[in-house]
Amino acid sequence: MRHCVADDIDDCHQGRYRVFTAEHPKTGEPAATIGLRLVEGQWQLEQVRGRRNQAVEEGLERVAQEVVGRYRIAAHTPRE
Repeated sequence: MRHCVADDIDDCHQGRYRVFTAEHPKTGEPAATIGLRLVEGQWQLEQVRGRRNQAVEEGLERVAQEVVGRYRIAAHTPRE
């Protein structure tokens, strides 16, 4: 997607950052990159960006909020 998410690779390796790709529902092409950062034990939405760090449409902002909400639940769900 030609943006700066690679700057966060060390935080990803250390478990402090998560990156997700939202794909276009019809084409399967990448539509946005969603970045979550662990802040004081809570996952926070840090960024949602399109190609070359462009802003994304409102619908993708809502998708990003849904991702962070679900990730928070998953991160606190005990594993068997």
